[in-house]
Amino acid sequence: MVARGVLYASERHLLHALSRIRSAGKLCQLYVSAQGARTIVSELGGQGFALVIRDVVDGREAEGLLHELGV
Repeated sequence: MVARGVLYASERHLLHALSRIRSAGKLCQLYVSAQGARTIVSELGGQGFALVIRDVVDGREAEGLLHELGV
């Protein structure tokens, strides 16, 4: 989703759509990479999202990512 901290236009549209869905009182379940999860949480916060992170290899990496995301 992010290259060197810069969002692409299509990603901005996706984040805007996710924000609107959440603002309508809906929950969003997304299958994302670890970087995608970081982007969503940093841009929109984590509340209202169920993030299924596809590329975490082991428990230690998962724990680190959860800590990083503030979970």
